[in-house]
Amino acid sequence: MRKVLVGISIMVAGLAMTRAAGATPLATLTWRTEVNTSGQLCVYGTFDDRAFDVFGTSVNLSSTNPWLCTGQVGVPFVTVHCEAVAGPTVLSYDVSVPYDGSPGPPPGIFSPFVGAMTNVSGSAFAGLGSLTYTVDGQQAQRAIGLTANDIPGCSISGGVSVFDGLGGINAFQSVPTSTGTDIPVNTTLTFTDPITGQPHSSDVGITFDNVGTSGNTVVTVTSNAAGSLASNFAVSVGGYNAVYVDVSTTATFTGNVTVCGGYDDADNDGYLDGTGVPETALHILHGEGGTFVDRTVSQDLTANIICAEVSSLSPFVIAVDVGTQVSHDGVVLPVAPVKITIPAGKTQIIKPVKVTVRNADLTESAGHTAKLSIIGSTCPARMLRDASNNPVVPDFNSTSAVSDTVTIIGNKTKVATIPLTVNAGDFATPNIKAPVRCTITVSTTTVAAGTVIDPTGSNNTAVIDIDVIDKNP
Repeated sequence: MRKVLVGISIMVAGLAMTRAAGATPLATLTWRTEVNTSGQLCVYGTFDDRAFDVFGTSVNLSSTNPWLCTGQVGVPFVTVHCEAVAGPTVLSYDVSVPYDGSPGPPPGIFSPFVGAMTNVSGSAFAGLGSLTYTVDGQQAQRAIGLTANDIPGCSISGGVSVFDGLGGINAFQSVPTSTGTDIPVNTTLTFTDPITGQPHSSDVGITFDNVGTSGNTVVTVTSNAAGSLASNFAVSVGGYNAVYVDVSTTATFTGNVTVCGGYDDADNDGYLDGTGVPETALHILHGEGGTFVDRTVSQDLTANIICAEVSSLSPFVIAVDVGTQVSHDGVVLPVAPVKITIPAGKTQIIKPVKVTVRNADLTESAGHTAKLSIIGSTCPARMLRDASNNPVVPDFNSTSAVSDTVTIIGNKTKVATIPLTVNAGDFATPNIKAPVRCTITVSTTTVAAGTVIDPTGSNNTAVIDIDVIDKNP
């Protein structure tokens, strides 16, 4: 599940961004690639019958089907020229895919197929204006050493290897960049996920220290980019899959450039939503000389924004620091709806709610320290306050001082208690039989040194339904 840069508002230097739509899907497609031992290749494919709104113009490239590409495998790029079988006046473009010469994965395992489109022309693109395009997909080897190819119009000879692929074409428009100091370029990018074929949105904020000559800035986002990572960083871990953001501009600038991106932590549990990755493990890396280098300068854990500062432009990626990674699996067991009745004549009652946490590291005999936190609530504020008006915390220790942490042995559970103070004046029930519902969200995390990755982060949170009936007239 992709969970980076998705669907949030970003603040840069305390100022809210005004964002322009900068990217949109253009098409989804499937293809077959055949490559001979000399590196000659043919690609034959079709666009799915899907219409996309491309900056106000409806586009459905299925009318250009089928299409054929021919080209050559080389280092550092695989280059192909593609045309609609109906002719180049309908559809024509070139694609360059980075390639370092290393062998690909074994048959059946998908690998990225991501590249820039250039020399785009044809009636299929009429009315779209000046845009930047990428192909973003993946392909898997299906067969090796076939003696003949079965692609219509393909003239390569000799034994061929066959690959099947799927993905999308994304279109990116430029954002005007004016002269001056602290110039912002803020854009919302909607792109096709090559794995699911579904669109995802991404917000990116850029600030130039000084712009001497105005121009246009283009921000593209892809699922992969050329370059190596240091061993302590990962871009796919714990249910998290990063995307790569590339920035280019025709404006001339001096000084530094600040690049900020957001990430999803809607429930504020400190983990990227749908993953086991803690937000504190995130870093922005910048491609420099074939290597991605950590250029992180700030992170706002409340607004869920992380920023880097650089003096040149090339791809960026939000990666996870796994150099001190430990893996622990914590689970909050489902909690049944809590039914609370305030008797007639009573204005307040205390209701303890039990929450069970499991250590799902099944063979961990020594156990690890788990923490349970309240990370969200739609209930009245004073329901989660004690007699001294301090926020309540889950308590694993019923005999002495309150403690929201506890050591749990592998495959065992511990129970925490959350004392709720329920006040009649906080609930306007329509009658003595109809309850009013609010919710409390709790989450468990592991307390340990290093970066803790929860392999199944989706089950470390639970939402507790609280149903209150007030029998006071």
